[in-house]
Amino acid sequence: MNGIPWRRVNLARFQIDKVRSNTDTAAGGPLSTPSPDAIARHIRPAHELTMFAPIRRDIALCHGEWRATLTIEPCTVTL
Repeated sequence: MNGIPWRRVNLARFQIDKVRSNTDTAAGGPLSTPSPDAIARHIRPAHELTMFAPIRRDIALCHGEWRATLTIEPCTVTL
């Protein structure tokens, strides 16, 4: 990314994949099986975006740029 107007930033990475933010996985079932009602209360938190890693704070930028190399598996969303 470039054109960032700040000299220092905090970086947070959120991700949806087969482990994070997946309601069926959170319920303990395979993707093709409906979740049982008995464990529905455990599903709600899984609807939220999940942090991939702890927030990195006070990162210095050089000339308003941030560069990173990410490995993203198929069917994964990261932001």
